[in-house]
Amino acid sequence: MKPRNHYGDYVKGAKCEVCGSTENLGVDHDHSCCPRNGRSRSCGECVRGTLCQSCNMALTYDVTPEILRALADYLEKYESGTTPE
Repeated sequence: MKPRNHYGDYVKGAKCEVCGSTENLGVDHDHSCCPRNGRSRSCGECVRGTLCQSCNMALTYDVTPEILRALADYLEKYESGTTPE
């Protein structure tokens, strides 16, 4: 994606790249790229994609793909409603 001045350009007609929702969309960016200047806007160079608010909130500043995979394994382990042995 190329940097743009208005996030509306990214979310117009888009859907969440994780769950497919078309509601409460926002632009996800790599927070480690931009200086923490008290603003939530990205510099535009580090935009990753479009996420809904719920999926975006599931991410944290320090989350890694490995942690996300481990969390998925953890959730699936308890998905049946029974505790593992």
